[in-house]
Amino acid sequence: MSFQERMIVKNPVFSLGLGIGPVLALSYRFDTAWVTGVLSLLLILLGKGSVRLVKDAFPSAILWYVRITILTFWIALMEIVFEAYLPGLRDSLGIYLPLLAVNTFILEAIVFGEQGDQNEWYGSLLLGLAYLGTIAFVGAFREIVGSGTLTFIMLPGWTLRYVILGKPLQPIRFFILPAGGLILYGYLKAGFRLMVIRANRGRIEEES
Repeated sequence: MSFQERMIVKNPVFSLGLGIGPVLALSYRFDTAWVTGVLSLLLILLGKGSVRLVKDAFPSAILWYVRITILTFWIALMEIVFEAYLPGLRDSLGIYLPLLAVNTFILEAIVFGEQGDQNEWYGSLLLGLAYLGTIAFVGAFREIVGSGTLTFIMLPGWTLRYVILGKPLQPIRFFILPAGGLILYGYLKAGFRLMVIRANRGRIEEES
């Protein structure tokens, strides 16, 4: 599976409906969006590597429970690091940081169900990058249109933010609200669905 196919045809958010909660809740600002995507990608890869190291020590019947336990361990470790060094970002992520363990577990289950043990690293990387790209795009769009800015990172005492929309353009505050995120998700899902239909139609025409 190519990155383009994973990003459009089998997009984890708009095609498979996975990880919608963090996308809607944390994409009101670009920095919280891309950080969530990076954390999800790291969790997928760390969980994959950790499970491969210990899977021979456990029977296959309980391997899924081992997976969720390992992901919870990595999430707890990330929470400790964020609390110590990035408390502001930790507060921005809120309850969705520990919930990333469940989100990542479901994403991993999709990869496992699609590919089994073949190309599992490649499939996990594609899925994580697709989720990262999707939530980062939604976060950038919502912040630019809703606030007129683009925040790359917020650290204690230092913020990297650019003003995109200046006078006479005014941001539409509705898009940074939860309702705005939900409506935007609906339109983007419809757009992705249209691209999938057109891609399938073009493939059928080429085969015929």
